[in-house]
Amino acid sequence: MKLFDSLKKMGTALITGLEKTSTVGSTIGASAIFVAMLAVSADTIARYGLNRPLAGTSLVVEYCMAAMVFPYLAYTHIKTGHIKVELFISRLPSRAQGVLSILTSLLGVAIFSLITWKTFDWAWQAWTIRQYSGGVPAWPLYPAKFFVPFGSFMLCLQLAVDIFRQLARLLSHSKRNVGD
Repeated sequence: MKLFDSLKKMGTALITGLEKTSTVGSTIGASAIFVAMLAVSADTIARYGLNRPLAGTSLVVEYCMAAMVFPYLAYTHIKTGHIKVELFISRLPSRAQGVLSILTSLLGVAIFSLITWKTFDWAWQAWTIRQYSGGVPAWPLYPAKFFVPFGSFMLCLQLAVDIFRQLARLLSHSKRNVGD
């Protein structure tokens, strides 16, 4: 029983850490959206008000794109903000819904593990060669490339947490039914 309590405390601490890291990721994403909005607004004012477009605006927006999307993935999942098609699923018994939830989470872990793995290789390669953009001004591309594997990895962890929660629900449901 002591081991179970220790594992439960460790799991709770890990989940809390994951949620805090996901919140930081969402803050990064929101900040990137704000920076891109400012860049586009400043470029629009400079282009049409002063007839002098700002150099590198599209590069700034492209740079922010990965930070806008990928750090938000796990946070959005925690808040159940991803799109679900419940027309069919809602008609299934709760046990079947749980099994289907586990299967879709496992599929998500498989897909996003591959995305994490391949994009980390891609980002690491950009880091080792210190890849810069070809435009003026030249921007380092390698820091932005790490947002993709970071966000994908965080989503994998959150999906794994969901799998364990759903398994615990299914197992506790089975135990209650056996005692009846």
